[in-house]
Amino acid sequence: MIVNLDELKEQLGKYEGIVDGYLDEFFSQYINMTPKIKSIMIRDYYNSDHFYDPRKFLEIYVKSSYPEDRTVKLTQLVMDIKLQKLFLDLDFFVYSNGINKSNPSSTPLAYIRRLSFQQTLIGKIGIIWDRIMILIYYLETGKEFDKKIQGPFFSFIKEHNKWKFMEVFKEVLSKFKDDFRTPEFHKLSILRRHMLENKIPEDNLILEPFNRTMNNIWQNTIAIIQGKTAYSFNELHGDNMENLKKYLS
Repeated sequence: MIVNLDELKEQLGKYEGIVDGYLDEFFSQYINMTPKIKSIMIRDYYNSDHFYDPRKFLEIYVKSSYPEDRTVKLTQLVMDIKLQKLFLDLDFFVYSNGINKSNPSSTPLAYIRRLSFQQTLIGKIGIIWDRIMILIYYLETGKEFDKKIQGPFFSFIKEHNKWKFMEVFKEVLSKFKDDFRTPEFHKLSILRRHMLENKIPEDNLILEPFNRTMNNIWQNTIAIIQGKTAYSFNELHGDNMENLKKYLS
């Protein structure tokens, strides 16, 4: 398969034009900052090494030893992950207004809106992780998952030492699935239970898997594509070299 890089770059140009326009409006509406600081935020947070940048991915991938015929789909997967991040950021900034946290049922409109957005976050966090696992699996195999993703992905990780650093996220995702994703979408609603108790689910518990996507994974993915080893770790990997050695093989 001959990859049409010019067409892919044209897609990227359209994509980034919309994203940049969105970010400009987003920071203007939801975050009070000077134009200079806003431009720094956009440049350093969204279009740098910190989080999935499809243009940088493409630039590095075409110089790598990975198969050329995976270029288009992999770049589009990175675009999808970044877009999912933008969806989540927008939800997080708009859903907390006007609620009485100590007695949420006293502000019922804000309360139901908050629970609605939390349900949205649960779904979208699951989606961003699915996309990350699909990206890594397709990068190495050129194949897609049949149906289930999480179980086959971590089985795949066990057989590929360069991705061993991903193992520590299995427990995080399993807890998120058991505590939020499965009950909310496939069993009795966890949010309804909280509502009847006049409580709000802890944001940090829902957002932990999302926060994990912003550290280590992107940096290590880029390093691996360049033929290097994973180098970015967090407290889940341990705090000394003895613990880290098993992730460096």
